[in-house]
Amino acid sequence: MPLYITLCIPQEPANYSDGVASVRIYCGNASVSSILEQYDHGIPTGCEKNNVEINGITDIPYEKIWRIDFQELLQNGLETPLLPKYSLESLPRTGELFKVEVTHLQTPNLGFIRIKNESGKSQISGCGDGVTESLQSILEKINSERTELSHLTDFRTDMPCLAAYSDSLLHRGKLQSIKSYDPVTCVVEFVDYGATLVVDTSSLFQLPAVLIQYPAKAINVRLAGFKAPKEDFEIRRLQYCPEWSSKALIEMVDIVGGKTLSAACRAGSENAVFLYDDNQQLVHKPLITMGLADVDEI
Repeated sequence: MPLYITLCIPQEPANYSDGVASVRIYCGNASVSSILEQYDHGIPTGCEKNNVEINGITDIPYEKIWRIDFQELLQNGLETPLLPKYSLESLPRTGELFKVEVTHLQTPNLGFIRIKNESGKSQISGCGDGVTESLQSILEKINSERTELSHLTDFRTDMPCLAAYSDSLLHRGKLQSIKSYDPVTCVVEFVDYGATLVVDTSSLFQLPAVLIQYPAKAINVRLAGFKAPKEDFEIRRLQYCPEWSSKALIEMVDIVGGKTLSAACRAGSENAVFLYDDNQQLVHKPLITMGLADVDEI
């Protein structure tokens, strides 16, 4: 829809020594100056504070011209409930071996893991404290009844939500930032995977309160035992972490992707874990062999 504005120039403009004339701009019947003043984006000067009439247009407060009613925004179907932050999954004690899967890598040695039970399944079946219905079963039910969900209306940072993931299904997430305004898109971190995606607001929904009781399953960790090489001959680098080559990340994704691995927490380091393959070999050894990483002795 086109937006028409009115430009009002005084019939007898004053002789400005600096060559700048003063005009009034109206959007419909509302003065743009009044709108800016209302939102504290400007202050009146001289006689602009008073209501005047120019060519039949009265400069009156815009809220008296436009019928604005915010009551509908407070209806139960539109208001986003304010939920607490997700709790975090804890790593086992140092020295214990436990099964994991790598859900997302940011660099070859930084990423997210998810703990799996002894049968090799991800631990998304409950959260203790008497909770018996699994997170997975609730999400499956929600995805089958997606039309009954309310869209997200609160876009503050870390706001819990449901968002469409790469598999087109809804998963738990939290808002990181607004990516763009036309159209409105948001950066969402999927708390059970660690990955972030840009999501359109049409794919953002309010999180049912029952889902906030389950801890975020993706655990942010540093993979111990190796580090970026002092030098390599790879030209393509990770723009956000140039000490690592793109090839090193691709190789590490191939090594750990879709596999159930064993992990052990590193003593004296917070959220640092060693990853082992089925043969109890450190998974990062191929990177060192290819010259894409160095051994980290610390």
